[in-house]
Amino acid sequence: MLFWKQAWRRNKGNERRSHYPTGILDIKLYMDHHPHAIIIMSKDGTILRVNRMFESILGFESREVVNRPIFDAPFVPAGEFNHLADHRNKIIGGGSIMTVNIVRITKSGKPVRFIATVYPLLEDKGGNETFIVEYRDISWLSMDEQLLS
Repeated sequence: MLFWKQAWRRNKGNERRSHYPTGILDIKLYMDHHPHAIIIMSKDGTILRVNRMFESILGFESREVVNRPIFDAPFVPAGEFNHLADHRNKIIGGGSIMTVNIVRITKSGKPVRFIATVYPLLEDKGGNETFIVEYRDISWLSMDEQLLS
């Protein structure tokens, strides 16, 4: 499960470390109890798993998106495929954790704004990496902007 651990060290101040899931059981628990939409994706861009919040927010069931390439996913607007390829290449090239503002489309056709964070998760013995893509819903920001104007 993802959590922050804060430890105090004498003469060194506080230290904060993030603990990301490491084993298959940890990943399942992390995804099932996470408050944001999550995708686990292979290095080549194939969607391997989505969590319940993904299904709830975007309206797509896991069977509709799992084992499909992210470049063919029904929730990604066509105009974002070029940006998606650039972000993927940066991560594969050893780039660090990335956070970007994006729009995804629900099954009903409604656009939803997210902040997406991508980070490497596991590497198996064959060198195949998987990545977690975490979508934080920020559509409430546009509602606040409308109220202020």
